[in-house]
Amino acid sequence: MASEQTIFDEAENTAGMDEEAGATEIRRVVIDPEGDVVLQLAEAELQVSSRALGLVSKVWKAMFSPRFSEGIALLKSQACPIPLEDDDALAMTTLCQVLHHSYRKIDRDISPEGLVDLAFVTDKYDCVEAMSQYSSCCLSEWLCGANEGRPTLTPYGIWSTQLSRLTTHTHSSRLPRG
Repeated sequence: MASEQTIFDEAENTAGMDEEAGATEIRRVVIDPEGDVVLQLAEAELQVSSRALGLVSKVWKAMFSPRFSEGIALLKSQACPIPLEDDDALAMTTLCQVLHHSYRKIDRDISPEGLVDLAFVTDKYDCVEAMSQYSSCCLSEWLCGANEGRPTLTPYGIWSTQLSRLTTHTHSSRLPRG
């Protein structure tokens, strides 16, 4: 995953605030220039496609249906804002970039903490299957990273349940069928 600085340097500034007042600056990351939804996170706004998200997630598919206020707003608006202030900005950015096939923008050098944050939002929005290849690649790089002097996931064993859930689909789909 790209560093916070890299992701947000490439983003367009949408709401600069007075740094002396201690407020943070909100940046807009355009993942889909034709996106009809703006995910409003605490540190960023992500312009994405409701169609791309709904195709891979039952959670987002339901959220964007006319049964929910977000779906109703989508029918009336060009760029529907969806407040998600509790979600990690870097994890959501990576998740949305993968789901929109924007692989060139994603830095694979992800920290164990970042991987846990990504696992959390992936599970929260039911995107485990769609993220399985990307997550397997990240885990492989971390597991092999011990040979290159990089830290391994060993100190983060407490998070193994979340991390393994992220890759369960990939590994179980490779098992021989009976």
